[in-house]
Amino acid sequence: MATLENRSILILCWLMLTAFYYVTLPGNHGTSVDAYSYGHIIVKEPFWSAPERRILLWVLVMRSIWQAIHYVLPHADPFAVIGLIGALQQALAVVLFERLLRVRYALPLGAAVCAAGVLALSYGPWRFAAEVEVYSTVTLISVAVFWAASAISHGKRLLFLGVAAGLAPMVYQPLGILGGLIVPIILFGRVSWRALAGYLAVFSVVVIAGILAANLIETASASGRAAQAIFDTDGTRITAPDLDGVLKTLIGFGQNSASVNWAFELPFTRGIIEKQFAERFEGQLFATNVPTGFAWIVFATLPVLLALLVAGLLYRGRPAKFRRLDLAALIWVMTIGGMIVLLAPRGFEAWIPATVPAVLLFASRVAGPLAEAGRLPLLVAMVGVLAVHNALAGLALVGGADRNYLAAKGDPVLAQVGAADTIVTGQWRLDRYLAFTSDVTVVMADETGDGLPDVVRAALQRGGSVWVYEDAWQDDLGAHEALDLPRAGRVYRIDP
Repeated sequence: MATLENRSILILCWLMLTAFYYVTLPGNHGTSVDAYSYGHIIVKEPFWSAPERRILLWVLVMRSIWQAIHYVLPHADPFAVIGLIGALQQALAVVLFERLLRVRYALPLGAAVCAAGVLALSYGPWRFAAEVEVYSTVTLISVAVFWAASAISHGKRLLFLGVAAGLAPMVYQPLGILGGLIVPIILFGRVSWRALAGYLAVFSVVVIAGILAANLIETASASGRAAQAIFDTDGTRITAPDLDGVLKTLIGFGQNSASVNWAFELPFTRGIIEKQFAERFEGQLFATNVPTGFAWIVFATLPVLLALLVAGLLYRGRPAKFRRLDLAALIWVMTIGGMIVLLAPRGFEAWIPATVPAVLLFASRVAGPLAEAGRLPLLVAMVGVLAVHNALAGLALVGGADRNYLAAKGDPVLAQVGAADTIVTGQWRLDRYLAFTSDVTVVMADETGDGLPDVVRAALQRGGSVWVYEDAWQDDLGAHEALDLPRAGRVYRIDP
């Protein structure tokens, strides 16, 4: 049992980690895929709307917290408030993770702290710890549910675990893997068949209840699609895996652990990206347009990190027997990896939910044996080099608010528009930035489709002007012969 002194140390570590995440958050939110989208949903959407069913419960909780704080502090910055909540959650997850390794895995203190350091300092969790994103909550739930499943063996607590695991997919859709597959693997053989069936029954009932709740929150026209809260792929089609998809998946896994942001600044790799993937990485290329020099450190950190990892595998002591918790963690990582290969998402963020099981395997198979073999300094060096790499070749290259590509592209237009005006864009992330940072009507061209001319005419009829970004002009408005844009007046084309 933890003493009062130990609890005080844990609380102090939690607060210090929270401050660390909050202070090191880059001021440039433009490279985050969903930050402005989620910010708009939380701050500006009606409370009971459900535009993002995959994170329905998270949105409702964040909205509640934001509205309560906004009532008391009307001028509070939503990014600062939600970022602080995220930092608190990520820091708590790291502290609980260290306790999990000590209590359930019986790892030495040094090994547990170093493994927790890997979780804390891996690029994905660190980058998004205090961002307006769901991943801090996902990490905290993952650690808590995994620990509970490994500790509970019978009684009412299993039913409470079923409720918690059943709610998790409503916080973040892929957490259904944890409650529906990983927890039963952990419980199998440890609890009676009756207890396992009870857990699965409660889990299933809560998931179904969540789907029905999403159905009630949705509009009547969307009532038949509420099950997307569990099965929605966010518009991404399932594709047959190929070599290209597998390679991208592996690169994403690597980026989640050790940042590859250096590739956007180094001349050779930047040139390749500009030729082949310029449109996809506009935000990253803009952020690194003015070289910082930090990227060159990769030639020191990456070889040393790989050498330390190889040395750790070679000189570790004999690993403990592969146990059920290791099997559960391995299946967890492989399931998420398989999902990523099939859906082929564009960002590495999809790998962040796999960080907890991946580091659990690292702790059990590498960190623990290294510490027991008396090679803790090797482990400490590994964590230190990872921290330096992700700080300088990762976060430092994201930069401050002055490197925000969306702000650079949107703010000059916002400075000219009036309250009655309409902005049309073909870029989804720019659309979300403009909608979040202003009260002007913003239209996403391809979502409006054939109704776009009517949107333009309506804006002109109410006395406003229409500002059209070049991509939307060419791809959407220019295709509508029924709308004579040159004669429309007050329709302005925004060139790149």
